[in-house]
Amino acid sequence: MGTAAPNQRADAAPGFRVWLAGIAAIGFVLRLGFRLAAGPAVFWATGYGFFWTLARSLASGHGYAFPGQPPTLFRVPGYPLFLALVSGGHADFLRIAMAQAALSTATAVLTGLYARRLFGSAAGLIAAGLAALYPYYIAHDTSLTELTLLGALTLAGLLAFDGALARRSVALAALAGVLLGAGVLTRQTLLPFAVVLAPWPAITLSRAERWRGIAMGLALLAATAAVCAPWLMRAHRLSGQWAFDSEGGAALYAGNHPRTFAFYPERSIDLSRAAIFASPSPEEARARAQLGPGSPALDRWYARRGLEAIASHPLRTLVYALRKNAAAFGPLPSPRHRLVDNLVHAFSYTPLLVLGIYGAWRERRRWRRLGSIWLLFACFIVTTGLIWAHSSHRSPLDVYLMVLASPVLATAARHARLRASAGECKGRRDDVVQA
Repeated sequence: MGTAAPNQRADAAPGFRVWLAGIAAIGFVLRLGFRLAAGPAVFWATGYGFFWTLARSLASGHGYAFPGQPPTLFRVPGYPLFLALVSGGHADFLRIAMAQAALSTATAVLTGLYARRLFGSAAGLIAAGLAALYPYYIAHDTSLTELTLLGALTLAGLLAFDGALARRSVALAALAGVLLGAGVLTRQTLLPFAVVLAPWPAITLSRAERWRGIAMGLALLAATAAVCAPWLMRAHRLSGQWAFDSEGGAALYAGNHPRTFAFYPERSIDLSRAAIFASPSPEEARARAQLGPGSPALDRWYARRGLEAIASHPLRTLVYALRKNAAAFGPLPSPRHRLVDNLVHAFSYTPLLVLGIYGAWRERRRWRRLGSIWLLFACFIVTTGLIWAHSSHRSPLDVYLMVLASPVLATAARHARLRASAGECKGRRDDVVQA
């Protein structure tokens, strides 16, 4: 049976905020401590340096461009803009590490608030604790990556959307659209989710409230579009196309190539991509020469070839999709790391996956309320099947496994307390009888 959220007034335990603040403090200290122990050399060497290059260009007033080059559409600007605002363009390792740790800690807090809204205070504290102590988040979220920001924005958007459903609020639906739009500008693979989420209020609300649900969906779409519009207008001005970046077509092509799995998933997809693009076919070489390396026109050429590969090899596409999702959701990290890192990932993530799936099945009757989570996973699975994903790309979804696992663990803890209490009472009765 599903677990309904308790009455909010009865559930408003005075200590919830205190406990949540304590969990957040522990999570922040662990994240920052790990990054400081690793040191700045590891931070700059292992992160995605092009984000920092673009952030410095923004902070210095040279626009969104690589040094000595014209304005670029290489990636969406959300994370470089975040870095520029946090650092002011200065390579201040401590300031950036603290900002990333705070962002990851905020995600843990939002995880607790989301679980509390759905399943009660005990579940909320359990979910927040899982997020705060999750080894992957402690090690990964303070690195130079956009996924920490993406996870926070997506979760905040879903929290606002859940509030919109509960209150039938068009304004909260618009807020969800703003947050998801910011998420799209952090990593454009979130766009399909923002689109398919919009009809959900109209689908789930009663017939009498159908028009209210339609208005909520339109507000979400309009807000998402408004956030993304300036970037799309810039892209159209630079390339003549309404595109989020100049890399998506190449990603689709590389994700459906005979050499996609040359190194991936045991090693980085970047190695497979390098092998693919290092030996172009004669047709590809001509396209590069005519259209220009890195140009939006060349990216469109790659997109067409990627779609042709999918249409021409449907069985291979299906097998590839299964292998890519196995890499993303598998117990071992992709790419592989040291043995100890692989084991920590396996023993922390696998139980979470099992409990999350069980929790999802347990709460299946609440599909109207929890459907947004199913949609998010479905969009990720489809996108991964078409392109690829590593464990890091899946990691923003792990908070929802924690949310779904939290009522299962809360119920288990409650039963354990009851058994312990019953055993204690029985022991006292036996003592009285013997006396």
